[in-house]
Amino acid sequence: MKQNIYKIQMNRIALIMPHFGHFNNYFKFWLRSCCNNPKIDFLIFTDDSNAIAYINAYGGANIKVFEMSFADLKQLFESKLHQTICLETPYKLCDFRALYGILFADYLKAYDFWGHCDNDLIFGNLSKYITDEILNVYDKILTRGHLSIYRNNPEVNEFFRKSETFEGIPSWREVVTSNRGYVFDEWAGISKMWKALQPEKVYDVLLFDDINFLKKQFLSSQKIVNHSDDDKGNFLFEYKDGSLYRYGLDKNDGAIIKEETLYVHFQKRPMSVETSHLDHYICKPNAFVNYQPITVNLLKTWGKSYLFYSQYFKIYLNKIKRKILRK
Repeated sequence: MKQNIYKIQMNRIALIMPHFGHFNNYFKFWLRSCCNNPKIDFLIFTDDSNAIAYINAYGGANIKVFEMSFADLKQLFESKLHQTICLETPYKLCDFRALYGILFADYLKAYDFWGHCDNDLIFGNLSKYITDEILNVYDKILTRGHLSIYRNNPEVNEFFRKSETFEGIPSWREVVTSNRGYVFDEWAGISKMWKALQPEKVYDVLLFDDINFLKKQFLSSQKIVNHSDDDKGNFLFEYKDGSLYRYGLDKNDGAIIKEETLYVHFQKRPMSVETSHLDHYICKPNAFVNYQPITVNLLKTWGKSYLFYSQYFKIYLNKIKRKILRK
């Protein structure tokens, strides 16, 4: 029998999360969801002194925080790439994510895999979905910027350089020397190249909930595993002791549907904090609230659709302003 080229083992994973400026108001909920995934290390690079103090006081053994200025981070990147880069704002970091295997190599020596993630989300039980069976076969796990994982070896870490000759996405050199946003870390960028050149090494399943931030109700931006396009509404999420559950209503018989999910990504959605319980609570539009038993009436009340959502117009107007400023 032909053996897998990768030894079956407990793989060590590090998720890299640089963040400069203040974390969002639900940072503590995100951090607790990281702590409750003890098999994965989270490497946080930040200049937020309040967050650093909180992590040092309440972070788990799997949370590694590194105090660093944005200027120091840029200098690190330039030293690793041996060239000048354009990195004027923290938001531009998204375009550098596919290069993290090189850029943060000094911090990744002990790990079999590295990845990147957002902090505008809540993780469920990552190890239940990202198993050693998956890691032993695939080199790139998940293809969206809010969470992607790569095998930590020279071939994978240098894969981004193939963009210099691959048609269909911009060259990495163009990306790192421009102040434009290319979403190079996502489907239209590096993931497109992976699917074209190494499709057998990509694990791409929609195990998560990527919430549409232009709607007030929780509505998925993509088709969710085990759900048809017709039963995506009235969502609420329950976080309980490291696991995350999606609740919805079956549009055929009105019954409650409960399913576990990898994580929920809130994107640009503002969320208020109305509970102090970090290990058991409900996420509703648009707040973290105390847990209470989820009923059909609760789903219809909290998960209903809205004709008017002011956040939509704020985002739309900001988009128009950015277009005008680029002209």
